Amino acid sequence: MRVPSTSKRERRRRRAVVEVYSSLVIIAMVVSLSYLVYSQAPRPTSSGHLVFLNNIRRVFDSPPLVLVAINSSAPDTVVEVEIDEASSSDGILALVGSSYTPVKYLCAEGATTFFSVYAAAPGELVVNADGESWVDGYAASSLRVDAGWHEIILSGALSCEIALPGGQALTFPGSGVSSIPFIGRLESRSFALYLPFTGTRHQLRILFSGGVDSFEIQ
Repeated sequence: MRVPSTSKRERRRRRAVVEVYSSLVIIAMVVSLSYLVYSQAPRPTSSGHLVFLNNIRRVFDSPPLVLVAINSSAPDTVVEVEIDEASSSDGILALVGSSYTPVKYLCAEGATTFFSVYAAAPGELVVNADGESWVDGYAASSLRVDAGWHEIILSGALSCEIALPGGQALTFPGSGVSSIPFIGRLESRSFALYLPFTGTRHQLRILFSGGVDSFEIQ
C-alpha cells in the first residue's frame, strides 16, 4: 500500500506555524528577561527617597576582603560610612582584631586601614609601606589609575607614604585624602568599596546626601 505524501502546501503551512510559534516563544523570553532586569533595578519611591540595590561578595580569603557594590536610584554623594560603631567622620576606618575603630593615621600598628585618595589626572598611583597594600582591590604597591577617587587598604604597616600621579605625596588630614572609602566619582549612581572583613557579623551603614543605605554583612 502506498502512503500518500504530504503536499507542498501543507508542508509550507506547518513550517509557517512553527516559525510563528518560535517567534512568540522568543518574544515571551525577551519580555520576561526585560521585566526581571527592570524589576530588580532601584527606582525612587513616590516620596522621592533614594532606593538602593546592594551586591556583596567575598573577593579574597587571606586577608578576607568583601566587595560592596551599591546602585542608587538617582545620582547622589556619599557623606559618611559607618561600620558597627565606627564612623568615617571620626577618622580613618581601621579593622583592629575583630572590631572596627577610627584612627588618626593612614596606617597604624596591628591595624588594617582603608580610605580613599583623589587623583586629579590619570597616571601611576604609588604606595610605599612596610606592610601589605591594595589599590582598588588589587594587591599592589602601585597601579595605573584614571582620574577620580581610589580606595587604599594598608595592613600591618608601621610607616606609609602615598604618591599621586605626578608625585604629590599625601598626608592625613589633608586635601586629596578622604576617610570615606570608595571608588569612583564623588557624585554617581554606582559606588563600590572593599571592606576588610573578620568573618563575623557586622552592620554597614552608608549615609548619602539624599538617603541612608543600611545592611548586614556576614
